[in-house]
This record gives sequence, C-alpha cells and structure tokens, in this order.
Amino acid sequence: MKARDCNFCRKQIAKECEQEFLKKEYTIYKDAADTFATFATVSVLMAMVRRGRSEAYIQKLYDELVLIYSTPNVFGKEIRLTDMMKRLEKNYNIDFSRIHVNLETEKEFIKSTKGV
Repeated sequence: MKARDCNFCRKQIAKECEQEFLKKEYTIYKDAADTFATFATVSVLMAMVRRGRSEAYIQKLYDELVLIYSTPNVFGKEIRLTDMMKRLEKNYNIDFSRIHVNLETEKEFIKSTKGV
C-alpha cells in the first residue's frame, strides 16, 4: 500500500510541476508577443515620423494598431497574423523575409538582465 501511495504522490507532483511549467512558458510567450508588437509598432511609427506625418496622424495610426492587436475576432472570425501577412504579400507584394532585427549581443543582454 505504501508503494502505491508513493506512485500516486509522484504522479501528482509531476502533474503540478507540468502545470506550473506551462503557466511560466505561457507568460514568457505572452511577454515576447507584447515586446515584439511594441517593437513593430515603434518601427511603423518611426517610419511615419521620418515621412513627416503629423502628430495627429501618428496617434491615429497608433490607435488603429493597438485595436488590431487587441481585437480577438471580427464578425465571428479570428484575426490571425499569418492571414494578414498573406494578404499583404499578395495584394501589396510585401516580402516579410527581408525583416531582420538588430538586437544587442548575447553578452550585452545577459549583462543587462543581471543589472551588472
């Protein structure tokens, strides 16, 4: 009976650990998505600044981007980034493979997260 109890406890602990891991993994993905959306928004808005767009134009564009990011569905259909990308590629001849982001080096990143 004792061995059976240990197996049950092990399974219970493993299940709890898996759930905690998945929660933390989700938090990482969510934070990454928010960070990438912020970087993308900054890029678009800076392109509009460089083109001499007005403050009102830039604010309206920002509001529209935030709306797109936060709208889960329109007329009962989910908005998926891959669908939007395909539409932009097809209708506007956009090549998303040209996007390459400059990030700090791995060493700089580690240093900044450790507060050193």
